[in-house]
Amino acid sequence: MVPQFGPNVPPRVPQPEVSSTASFGVAETGLGVADADSLMRVADRALYAAKGQGRIKSTPCPRAYR
Repeated sequence: MVPQFGPNVPPRVPQPEVSSTASFGVAETGLGVADADSLMRVADRALYAAKGQGRIKSTPCPRAYR
C-alpha cells in the first residue's frame, strides 16, 4: 500500500522517543503566608525539597517553612 500524502495528511517522519518528568512543590494560603510573594517563596522551598528527594515527586511545604 502506498502512503497517502497531501495537504490534509502530514508525512510521518520517525521521531526519537522523548520522556519527561516533573516535580512539584505544594503550598497553601494561611498559616502565616501573608501575601502572594510569601506563598511563592514557600512553594519554591517545597519544590526544591521535592527535587532533593529524586525524580517525579511532589512535596507539601514543610512546617518549618510556614
